[in-house]
Parts: sequence; C-alpha cells; structure tokens
Amino acid sequence: MTRFNKLFYEKALGFVGQQCRPLTTKALQAFQNQLSAAYREHRSTSVLTATESVATYAAARMPATYHAIQSCYQQLPADFQPQSLLDLGAGPGTASLAALDCWQTLEQLTLVENHRLMVAFQKALWQHLNPDLSYQAVQDTIPSLGGLPHESYDLVVLAYVLGELKPQHQQEAVAQAWQKTRHYGLIVTPGTPHDFQYLLKARELLLSKGAIIVAPCTHQERCPLTGTDDWCHFSVRLQRSSLHQSAKKATLSYEDEKFSYLLFGKVAVPLNGDKGRLVRKPIRRPGHVLLDVCANGKINRHIVGKADANFKKASKTEWGAMFGETVIAICLIFFI
Repeated sequence: MTRFNKLFYEKALGFVGQQCRPLTTKALQAFQNQLSAAYREHRSTSVLTATESVATYAAARMPATYHAIQSCYQQLPADFQPQSLLDLGAGPGTASLAALDCWQTLEQLTLVENHRLMVAFQKALWQHLNPDLSYQAVQDTIPSLGGLPHESYDLVVLAYVLGELKPQHQQEAVAQAWQKTRHYGLIVTPGTPHDFQYLLKARELLLSKGAIIVAPCTHQERCPLTGTDDWCHFSVRLQRSSLHQSAKKATLSYEDEKFSYLLFGKVAVPLNGDKGRLVRKPIRRPGHVLLDVCANGKINRHIVGKADANFKKASKTEWGAMFGETVIAICLIFFI
C-alpha cells in the first residue's frame, strides 16, 4: 500500500477557508442547500454560477472526494511511481491534490475542466499551492478534448464526472480516458445505485478495448451485480473541519463518504488469483463473522467460526479489503 501525507491537502483547506471567510454561515448553507438539491436532480456543478458558490462547493465536497480518491490510489501497485497525471473533469483539482500527497515523483499535471468559474478557482488554488512541477489548466469538454501537451499520461483520472455528462457523452469520456492512459486509469463515482450503472457501462467498454481491471474487481468476468438492484460501493470516514461542518450544517464531527470506483490498466499487472474483495461490511456476530466476497465473477458469503484458525484475521478484515479464499474454512452461501 502506498503511503501518503496530507501536506497539500491541509494547505488547500486553508485556501478554501480564506475564500469562504467573507461569507456568512447562512450564505454558506444556502449555497450548500442549492448544491444538494442539484445532486438529487443529477445536475451537480451546473448550479455553480457565482464565485462564492464554487468556494462553498470546495468547502463542502473537497474533503470527502479527496479521501475517496486517495483511498482508490492505495489500490495501485506499491511500486507505481507516476511522473504525469491527466485529471479529466478536474473541478477544483481534488484528484490532482490527492496525487500530490501520494507521489513525490509527479512532474506534470494536466487538469481539464469546462466550468469557467471552477477553472478560475482551480488556478488560484494551484498558485497558492505552488507545487514544484509543471501544471497546465485546459478549459475544454472531455468528449471534444484537444490541445493537450502530451499524447498519453502515466495516470488518467475521471473522478465524480460521469454523472455530470449527458448519457451520449459518458462513453466518449471513458474512451478518451482509455486513449490517454499510458499505465493506469481511475474512474470514481458517488456510491449510489444510479451512478453505479454508469460504472458498469464504463467497465464493459474498457474490457472490450482490452483493459485489465485492477480494482475493485479481482477478475475480468462479467460483474455479478449486473442486472440486479444491488451495487458495488465502498466507504471512507473523514474528520470534518469547523468550516466543513458549518457549510453542511452538520452535527457530527465526521463524515462517511460512499463511493464506487474502477481502476484499470494498460500494462501487465499481477492478477489476484484466488483472492477476493469484501464488497459489504463484515457482519460480526458472537462466535462467527460473515464476509461477502467477490471473486471469479461471483459473490459468495463466507462464514468463519471462532474455532477456525483464521477467525482473528477474518474478524479484523474491513469492507473493501482483499481476502484470500483459500486461507479460510468456508461455508458458502451463493446469494446472487
């Protein structure tokens, strides 16, 4: 697992705080309520028509999306050391921000965003961060992408973008990401049934182009959740700052961000063999633990009893983690 710090993240939060300082708490919450309503209607950042609303968006959403994307980066091979990154639909640059805190090897960042106010906010943020590398902002739509400084990039990210595109443009965006990827690509969406359908279509397209699915899938087979009412998603917990709490009118000091993701590669990667991934929270009961594991194109429930030698390991395994199917005594209940 890649180790990371939060140096640039903390600096970015300081900048966001400066931009929100002129706003009253009532104004912050009004912009946030507008954004929440837009998410429910699948309009998202289209409602950001004022500089203040972009700053509020960053205060309310950047912390959660940063931690979700950072969690996805941890699924990349430990020896992956990217020098270039293409951030498609970059928004304020959250995916690039998370990458800066993950890899010191980065030399080139290209951020593509079509929202005029978001691009302006992003440029001001990156001037504040002042990372020691090449940064280029490209204001353009993803499907009609042009004028990039490089033909391909070590890592291409399409994070929290698909749901903001028209259906006919979603597959074009995924195709662009595939075309520009040199080594690995990452797609992240909110962890909802609605957004998971976008991810399923992206997965099918990528497999048809010869992509290797790296995570969360441990196989290249058809997703077992296709055609069901269920969806594959994960969760990351983050601590809220006072600004974050204020913007969201939240009472809890933490937030659980639900997200879905797809990590794919163009390079040969070691496949996970007989390992699977926990696609649900472990169900811990007195005397045993139940693990729902996706492997080889199927989701099976494993029941590990207290008498089993691997009970301690199973009881500590968390949602989203890898788990080896051959190292546990299993009682399988096929439920998909």
